[in-house]
Amino acid sequence: MKNALLYKIAPLFAVLVITACDFFEMPVPAADNVFSISGMNFFYEVTSSSAITITDYSGRSDVTIPSEIKGMPVTTIGSEAFSSNQLTNVTMPDSVVSIGNFAFYSNKLTGVTIPDGVVSIGTMAFARNKLICIDIPNSVTHIGNNAFTGNELTGFTIPDRFISSGFLLFSENKLTGVTIPDGVTPIGYGMFLGNQLTSITIEANVTLYDDTFGNGFEAAYNNGGKLAGTYTRPNTDSTTWERQ
Repeated sequence: MKNALLYKIAPLFAVLVITACDFFEMPVPAADNVFSISGMNFFYEVTSSSAITITDYSGRSDVTIPSEIKGMPVTTIGSEAFSSNQLTNVTMPDSVVSIGNFAFYSNKLTGVTIPDGVVSIGTMAFARNKLICIDIPNSVTHIGNNAFTGNELTGFTIPDRFISSGFLLFSENKLTGVTIPDGVTPIGYGMFLGNQLTSITIEANVTLYDDTFGNGFEAAYNNGGKLAGTYTRPNTDSTTWERQ
């Protein structure tokens, strides 16, 4: 009698267990989105505006970032997306408008073209590479702290309508001369520290933070009435700047 009752109850108990497991089952996270092509693996997220943010990368050292994935434009290079990957070359599409913090940090890049249309470059975005020259397009209005620190820059171009510059932006490079375009103000703290500057061309009445250039330039410019001109010094050991 007991066995017969057990056989009748067992199927009902099994149904209850299965139903309970189904009810409490946690959703399984979806696999990371990844787009692979020609030995390059781009991990990505889709934004609420149906655009693509590249979040991580693995693959070859010569990288061409796609302009779109699954029909959606690649608009953002996310934080640390390509950092510490031994990259030697990178090509970005014109669709990119934002480059995140540490995006290309600590690679072996000697040159990079920042597309027209990029508005923001994040903190340490290109720091600790081997960049020799950089052209920043006029579309850029914000650059974060240390964005190009620790490269081998001997030349660069700052956009005419540059609005916001971070601290130590071009510090620890090999610059010997710089030209600051009209309208670029203020110039961030330590922007050119740790270079080999002997010539600075600057417009009138530019706001300089302490040690923007270092080596006594701020005093020469501010105490001299913030006059436009090219200021030079005889060598990198000198702290005496003269307006030409």
